[in-house]
Amino acid sequence: IIIKKPPTASINNIADFCQNGTNNTISPTAVVDPCAPNSNNVTYAWSFQGGSPATSSQANPTNITYSTPGIYTVSLVVTNECGPVTALNQTFEIFLEPEITGELTACAGQTSQLIASTTGSNWTSSNSSVAAVNSSGLVTGGNPG
Repeated sequence: IIIKKPPTASINNIADFCQNGTNNTISPTAVVDPCAPNSNNVTYAWSFQGGSPATSSQANPTNITYSTPGIYTVSLVVTNECGPVTALNQTFEIFLEPEITGELTACAGQTSQLIASTTGSNWTSSNSSVAAVNSSGLVTGGNPG
């Protein structure tokens, strides 16, 4: 007697991120236990609300692209010969890419604190020899420039 049952699965966390021009892609993964001994008949039905492509039948789809900021849901149904697992959902958010313009004047060695209006901001300097910026937005003046 061989006892079989539907598969079990979970979608791994999809981290929120800031919009990066038009290159906003995810490659979701899932942990799947097909449950049935020697089950070669596992199928995957991914849905990507607002994404392109909108669906995939691959076990691990790649390069799902989103063109605009927003909150999106990824869904997955995994099926074997005993039936489907209940639909799984994972939600993530693409934040609007912040744009900072203007000038900050600082003397060499002095610091200024940048403050973000959104969470999850990553600070960088376009010329780290002139000013260094750490991950919390603290700017340290360097060489004149």
